[in-house]
Amino acid sequence: MGLFDFFRKKGTETLDIPKNNVEVWCRDTYVLWAHCNCTDWKYIGGCEKDKISKNDLRYILDRDWGICNWQECLEMIEKLKVNHDEGMEAWDLCRATQLVANSYTADFIDRDILYKHSVELAQVIQRTFSSWDEMAESYLNGYIQWATDVFDDEATERIRNRQEAYKALKNTIDGPYQQPWNLPLY
Repeated sequence: MGLFDFFRKKGTETLDIPKNNVEVWCRDTYVLWAHCNCTDWKYIGGCEKDKISKNDLRYILDRDWGICNWQECLEMIEKLKVNHDEGMEAWDLCRATQLVANSYTADFIDRDILYKHSVELAQVIQRTFSSWDEMAESYLNGYIQWATDVFDDEATERIRNRQEAYKALKNTIDGPYQQPWNLPLY
């Protein structure tokens, strides 16, 4: 059971999924988080953009991040872009793209702003790493450090689950990480 299991799922008519390869590429930067914590990694932000998800995500953004609006989200994104330890760049950069997507689902921003900020962050990620695997390695290193600090006794299992999730997602037909790493992002 993930963090977002309480989100209500509807039929496919309300799916809020990426509409083009660039949006898919951006989503894939935080897909590990969405896979491990949300209702469906295929959604932008890991869940449908509906009233329940909006309210639940607003609560979670406030509780976990101290974010109550788009301005506070932008401030956190800026911190994540510059304040990371050696070898953990992807942990912070991927969480920044996740926050943009969460802000969209929480109805802090519209799709144009989602696209603009997601692409800007994705370009930084693309310049920083040479492949999905290199990005994932840095992300998982950051997750290991974070989970060890936060979860104590549960950390080992959570770390193993996240590592196994990456392997499974990478090998999923029509799954994430299928876009070319050097896809033009604009």
